Parts: sequence; structure tokens; C-alpha cells
Amino acid sequence: MQLVEFEIYSLRIPFAREVSHSFHIWNETSAIVAIARDEHGRCGFGEGTPRSFVTGETLEAAKLSAPAMGKTLIGTSVTSFSALHTALTELGAAMRH
Repeated sequence: MQLVEFEIYSLRIPFAREVSHSFHIWNETSAIVAIARDEHGRCGFGEGTPRSFVTGETLEAAKLSAPAMGKTLIGTSVTSFSALHTALTELGAAMRH
């Protein structure tokens, strides 16, 4: 399978009730949704939920970095979960530097 296209969306999900804990009160949540397609038109979906108080990541930063990461993966040949894990690990390391 060769990755040929990535689409990145942000998603806002309102809550029916307020949710709170010692760090924050929420009325909604946000996520990044990724859609990856291969050369045969098959697609897979992924989601990320950046939380500044947990990981230091923000939705705004994820919206900026996710398209660049997806673009970097276009053309990558993935033959197994292990190969995908390796590609993503290498990409993560490269993005940190």
C-alpha cells in the first residue's frame, strides 16, 4: 500500500452537559481528524485530541503541523503495521528537531 493523499480536519464536539475536573471545565471538545488514502482509493481514519494541560499541545499547533506531517508521508509504502509504526516514529523524531 502506498499512501497518496491525506486530508486533515478539525472537529468541534459540543457536550450535552458540562464536564469538569481540577484542571478545566468543558462545554465542548475539539479534535483533529485525519483521512489517509492509498493508491487503490482505500482510506483510513485517525483522530488526535491535543490537550495543552496534558501534553503541551494545542489544537492550533496540531492544525498547523498535521498537514505537513501528512504531506511528508505521501509516497510512503506501508506493508505492515510495523512499517507504519517505524515511519511515524521517524517522522515524529524529525518533526521535533
